[in-house]
Amino acid sequence: MEIKRNDATINRPEGSRVIDAPYVFMDIPAFTDQLREEKSWDKGDRNSITVFKSEEITIVVSALKAGAEIRNSAADVLFTVMVLQGEVVITTDDVERDITKGQAVAFHPHVLHSIRAISDSNLLITSYCTAE
Repeated sequence: MEIKRNDATINRPEGSRVIDAPYVFMDIPAFTDQLREEKSWDKGDRNSITVFKSEEITIVVSALKAGAEIRNSAADVLFTVMVLQGEVVITTDDVERDITKGQAVAFHPHVLHSIRAISDSNLLITSYCTAE
């Protein structure tokens, strides 16, 4: 298996890290701390980092400031959102639900949804690409 690395960028100069290998250890609390220390957090209302990416699965850690909203999104893959810290409101065409630390929601592909942070929140978002 080829080991894949995410290269450093201007916004994340120390961002070079393994994102796919036979095994990838992820220090989620360290990533959430990192997100809140970067310039993107200071300038905007959210920041995210991909911590694992293969052809089948992508795992992203995201930090949202209170009031930040991801509006009218619809992924073309199955995915989950788990709240690691804080509280968010998930809205779909037929439900509005608060979810808090330790709770999660799973979405099938193409479900229109919005996520709004009630308080500063950390999310673990995992998307699953399935063979058709």
